[in-house]
Amino acid sequence: RFINLGIVQYVDLRADELRVYFGGGNLGSGHEARIPVNSRDDADALLARLRATAARCAQSTTGATP
Repeated sequence: RFINLGIVQYVDLRADELRVYFGGGNLGSGHEARIPVNSRDDADALLARLRATAARCAQSTTGATP
């Protein structure tokens, strides 16, 4: 499953899973991705990887500014 990290609304970090809520609008039209993890440390590491990926995606590959 792919998540557009640019439209993530919030992240719920738990000891057993990481929930990513994204693409929401009115009347609960958003989506939720639930990613199982083994521990809170694994969840923290996964969140760090998601943040790094989102930061790389936000960078311009041509050097131009939006």
